[in-house]
Amino acid sequence: MENQNSIDPSEVQLNPKPEVPHSHKVLIYVFVGFFALAVIAGIYYWQTTSNLPSTFDLPKHKVQDSTATWKTYSNSQYGFSFKYPNNWSLGGEPVSYGNNTGINTEISSSPGHPEFDIEIFNIKSNETVSDALQRITAINLSGLDKSTKLIDNLSAVYYRNIPGNVIYDEVVLIKNNKLYGLVQYTDNKTFDQILSTFKFTK
Repeated sequence: MENQNSIDPSEVQLNPKPEVPHSHKVLIYVFVGFFALAVIAGIYYWQTTSNLPSTFDLPKHKVQDSTATWKTYSNSQYGFSFKYPNNWSLGGEPVSYGNNTGINTEISSSPGHPEFDIEIFNIKSNETVSDALQRITAINLSGLDKSTKLIDNLSAVYYRNIPGNVIYDEVVLIKNNKLYGLVQYTDNKTFDQILSTFKFTK
């Protein structure tokens, strides 16, 4: 006798799998796409950076010294040297301010046109730059434009627009009880270049 409760297989209906909503599918595709891009970007970055050197050699730019080919004047008696343009000539004679006499080294661009000179005077002990300069030259230094400047690592006083037969600038310093006056008459740029080469040798 057949079991009346038996089920005909043809009548059995299988429950279909629930469909993934369309919006969820889009999110999955977007996530997979981003992941793939991240992997590709990572591989590209690794390949490009692994070929770079561990250190970078920056290009070296040589700064040309415009005074390198200039003439050099050296004074062994007073122990100093400096460079000056090749087309300038060297001269000089003793210089006097009243009873104060010193030596003078003059550089000219052409005869009768001095551009730069150095005046050297003996000074009294414990005199300052301004005291010695004013005593020797009798120039009233009050009110003059002045600043400090290093010459061969020594502190100097830079006076500008000093009145005289011509207006001039002068850098003044003391070394070994002597007053050094470095004077320029016309070209500030060349004057600064000469000052940059000035060295004491003793």
